[in-house]
Amino acid sequence: MSKDEKSDLSNAVRELVYKGRILLAVDRYRQAKASLGKAAEIAGVPVGDMIEILASYGVEANLEVDDYLESLKTLRKAR
Repeated sequence: MSKDEKSDLSNAVRELVYKGRILLAVDRYRQAKASLGKAAEIAGVPVGDMIEILASYGVEANLEVDDYLESLKTLRKAR
């Protein structure tokens, strides 16, 4: 296998793992097995991005009190 082929394979595997994490997070959130914050953690993305990802899969983000409080903590850390 050439260097370019190894690089292409490595990139493909990385993309597959990323997409798998996204799908797992969406599925867990859809089934109410993960909060919004936990789904974002599983996916490896910020909560704001997770909301957009959920919307792209037709899943409404049902913000719970814990999600709201976690968002406030994140905002305070950003200051």
